Amino acid sequence: MNSILHTCMVVGWLVGAVAGVAAQQEYRPAAAQEIHDIRKKIETASAGLKSLKCDFEQTKSISILAEEMKSSGFMIYRYPDTVHWEYVQPYRYVFSMNGRTIAIESGGRKDEIDVNSGKLFKEISAVILSSINGRGIFDENRFSSKYFTGTSGFLLVLSPKQKEIKQLFSEIHLFFDAADHTVYRVSMQETNGDRTVISMKNKKINSEIHTNGNGK
Repeated sequence: MNSILHTCMVVGWLVGAVAGVAAQQEYRPAAAQEIHDIRKKIETASAGLKSLKCDFEQTKSISILAEEMKSSGFMIYRYPDTVHWEYVQPYRYVFSMNGRTIAIESGGRKDEIDVNSGKLFKEISAVILSSINGRGIFDENRFSSKYFTGTSGFLLVLSPKQKEIKQLFSEIHLFFDAADHTVYRVSMQETNGDRTVISMKNKKINSEIHTNGNGK
C-alpha cells in the first residue's frame, strides 16, 4: 500500500531548481484582465479536450540526495477520466486509472485500488486528472491560485486546500502552452522538500488513438 501511495504521489505530477529559476525569470504576475483571459482560454481548451497522447520526461529531486532521478515514457488520456501513464526508461512501470479504479503494474505484479475506497485516493485521482485536462483547477474549494503570464504561455501556481492533498504537496505548478492552452509541464513541490517535474512533448490532441495491447 505504501508503494502504491508513493507512486500516486509521484505521478500526481507533478519545477526542479533550474526550472524554478527559469520560471521566475520568464513569467510575471498576471493583471486582472489577463487572469480573466487566461481562465477563458484554459476553460475553452479543457472543454474541447477529448484525447491526448504524448511522451514525457520526469525529473525527481529528492532533498536528501545530490543526484536527480530521471525517467521517461508515454501517456494517453481519454475523456472523461481514463489515463494510461507508462514509464519505459529506466524500467517499465504502469499507472492507469479509469475514474473508478487505480491500477499499478510492475515486475509482473498488478495492484488495483477502488478510487472511492478512501478520500485520499479520490483526491489524488482528481489532482492527476486536473493536471492533465485542466478541469477543476479553478475550484476555490480545492485550490488557491496565483496566475503568471509569459511569452511561452501561462503558469498557474496552485496551493491545495483539501487536507489530504495539503499534507502531501505544498504547491502544484501547471505550465500551459501559448499555442493550444493545454498543459505541457507539471511540477509538484512536496511537503518533505522533494520536487517532481514532468515535461510533456510530442503532444497529439484529439487524434485517433490506437493501442497495441500495452497502452501504446
